[in-house]
Amino acid sequence: MNDIQLQNANNALQRHNVIEFEKLMQHGTKVEIKIDNYYSDGVYGRRAYIPAGTILTGHIHKFEQMNILLKGEIEIAGSGILKAPQVVVSPPGTKRLAKALTDCEWLTILRTDLCDADKIEAQFTCITEDEYQEFLAQQPALPFEAENVKRIS
Repeated sequence: MNDIQLQNANNALQRHNVIEFEKLMQHGTKVEIKIDNYYSDGVYGRRAYIPAGTILTGHIHKFEQMNILLKGEIEIAGSGILKAPQVVVSPPGTKRLAKALTDCEWLTILRTDLCDADKIEAQFTCITEDEYQEFLAQQPALPFEAENVKRIS
């Protein structure tokens, strides 16, 4: 099995570029992507079956997410080509643009007690950059105490 790959965080400019590309994609042919949902005690799995040749984007991730490419080869903009089996840990702020080079199966695993796919999607993702920025603004600030900071020379 391949090593775990930690993707670089997508910054606002990268997300913006993917969102602009999505606008262009709206004029193309829509592809139906079959989704299977799996629920276990405190764990949710979302398996997407992506046909070869499909160009797709994802929502913006609010939190770190674990993904497993179970089958196929997929090219992810900014990350290169992934070949199954491959584990990908996506940091918060990730928004992907990808092309399935072969038929692919992509599994996302999330920790949640919810058992409704739509509610889980809303809990873990944002659709727009404005929604993501609003989510970030609502997060509590991390405690910071200057006297506990040590300077490294």
